Amino acid sequence: MTFSGTRVYWSNLLSVSVIIAAGILFSLWNPGTDDMWWRIYSGKQITEKRQAGVKVISPTTQKEKNWINHSWLYDVVLSEVFQFSGIKGVTVLHFILLFIIILMAMLSTSDVFRTSGILLGLWLLMTHWAIRPYILGDFFLFFSMIAAHRIGTSGFPEKKFLKTTSGMFLFFLLWGNFHGSALGGFLVFSFLVFPFSSWRVSGHRYLILILISIIAICINPSGMKVFLQFIEYLTGQYSFLNHLEEWGPPNIYQMLISIFLLAMVFYFGNHRGEKVKMVILTSALFIYSFGGRRHLPLFAIVSIFYLMDFKNKNVITKRIKYGAATISMSLFLVISTPVSDDRFYPKSLLEHVNVEDPTTRSRIFTTHSWGGAVLYHFNGVLRPFVDARNDCYDEETFIAYRKIYNLENDWVEIFNSYNPSMVVFPHHPLLKKLQQHGWKVVFSGKNGKVLKKN
Repeated sequence: MTFSGTRVYWSNLLSVSVIIAAGILFSLWNPGTDDMWWRIYSGKQITEKRQAGVKVISPTTQKEKNWINHSWLYDVVLSEVFQFSGIKGVTVLHFILLFIIILMAMLSTSDVFRTSGILLGLWLLMTHWAIRPYILGDFFLFFSMIAAHRIGTSGFPEKKFLKTTSGMFLFFLLWGNFHGSALGGFLVFSFLVFPFSSWRVSGHRYLILILISIIAICINPSGMKVFLQFIEYLTGQYSFLNHLEEWGPPNIYQMLISIFLLAMVFYFGNHRGEKVKMVILTSALFIYSFGGRRHLPLFAIVSIFYLMDFKNKNVITKRIKYGAATISMSLFLVISTPVSDDRFYPKSLLEHVNVEDPTTRSRIFTTHSWGGAVLYHFNGVLRPFVDARNDCYDEETFIAYRKIYNLENDWVEIFNSYNPSMVVFPHHPLLKKLQQHGWKVVFSGKNGKVLKKN
């Protein structure tokens, strides 16, 4: 067997192993559910009220503002799937989205070094293994790059142009309503399909395609405001959220793997005759990902794309991999038994919270990670100080929350100004302090306590 033949053999063996291992790994590893409960509540509210916008009251200033959920369609689908099949169904849905990316990547590789690089990219992608619209954003980004590759290699043919533009219109219409990452994905797509070498011939068709895609993104409840929100994210106007784990910088292991992955892309990457594009795009997202670990999968997706080999036509190998995918999916469906995570839904505590008047919204103080569960459990009757919607709150709200949580000098004044009727909190020094200020313990459990005003 030649050296190149050895590389193909080990690539195929590694690919099949990764495909089967994915089903086993994800069936044993429950996805994060810190966003799930408020999104299920949100989806239910959107379905009932037929609107994606809600009024959010600042807990510090008591001012109202209209907040439009930029992932409203995701929330609606999530809510419907949850009502029909519970946490199991929701987990299966997210696994399928992630597994399709894994399978497509493993089908399009025939070199062990590139396959190893893809494996590193998939490891970074795992940071998005959670019940969140992030995975859907990754899914759309991945297929937008594949679409860009096919459009670019075909050279904007006039015969298929109507089919291409209508397809991309529908694609970005869905993306823009499922997740707010559509505009960023559009920039990547438009950069990849830009016809540098054939502008005179196909430049006008490129401009029409871009215009149609932008129009599609703007057909959503936010309208043109998606551009403003995108700029706000890009310029760091939500940097005050960096104290949250998913918004914080990547850890040292993620940084080292990212550096190694970038080197592999530069050395083994399949730039398809457009090396400058590959270097610019991967380098830009590599730098951007160091600003927050939630951006790592964007760099991972682009890296995986450039390590894929779209010329791999080995039918027998692909059939073996499809067979492995069937086994993997079956293993996941059989083994996976996702359960509600107490870290994000303290059901035993919330069952001991007495709602005196279900027709009147009252205030409750709880942790940021439990706020969404409070909204879901009480169907919005109890309003938490803050929850995982994050970008619907201003910086002052999070400063105030951290002051109470850390028991800083003026925490009592801030807490009293909010004037909650109940407190549901994990075991924390705050509980003892509140008891000293006249709060009574209603229930004490293994993961926290329920307090009420005397």
